Amino acid sequence: KPLDVADTIDLRGTIAPLPDRDAQVSAQVAGRILQLLVREGDTVAAGAVLARLDDGPLVDDLHAAEALVAKAHAEVQNADATAARVQRVFEHGIAAKQEVDDAWTRARSTRAAESEAEAGARRARRQVDRATIRSPLAGVVVRLFRRPGELVDGTPATPIVEIVDPSRLELVGDTTANDLVRLAKGQPAEISISALPS
Repeated sequence: KPLDVADTIDLRGTIAPLPDRDAQVSAQVAGRILQLLVREGDTVAAGAVLARLDDGPLVDDLHAAEALVAKAHAEVQNADATAARVQRVFEHGIAAKQEVDDAWTRARSTRAAESEAEAGARRARRQVDRATIRSPLAGVVVRLFRRPGELVDGTPATPIVEIVDPSRLELVGDTTANDLVRLAKGQPAEISISALPS
C-alpha cells in the first residue's frame, strides 16, 4: 500500500556524496605532517593547500640529484671535447680509428648518463612538490584523519583529510523488508536530521 502520513519508516543511514564528489586525500610520499592548514567544516577550492609534510629529506635528495646533473653535464662537456681532439688527431694521421670510436662512444655514454641524472632530478623535484598536499576538488572538509606531528606512509592507507562536494548528495539507508515493499520509485519522502531541526 502507498505510504500515508501516519506511516513511519526508520531509515538509519548516512548521507553520502555521489561518486566522484568526495575524496579521502592522502600524501603521495611518506613523512611527518608539519602543518595541517584546514579544519573540519572549512570550505576549500580545488588545488588549495591542505597540509604540508616535512620535506627536509626530500629536499636533500633533490640537491643530491641536482649535483649529479651538474657532474654529468661537466662529464659530457669533457667527453665531447676529448672526442673532438681525438678526431682532429686522427685526421692528421696520428691516432687510430679505434681511439676515435672509443672517444665518441664515451661521449654518447656520458650524454646518456646526463639524461638519466636529469630524470632523477625531475623525479626528486616531483617528490618535493608532493610534500604539499592539495585538494583534488572544491568542497568541504568533513573529516580530519591525522594531526600535525603524525606520520603518513605515502599510501591511501593513511589518509589525512576527507573532502566532500556537498552540491549533490544521496541518502544511503537501511530499512526492514516490511517497509521496503511499501516504497515505490519516485515516491516523495521527508528526511529529518536531528542535527538540523529546522
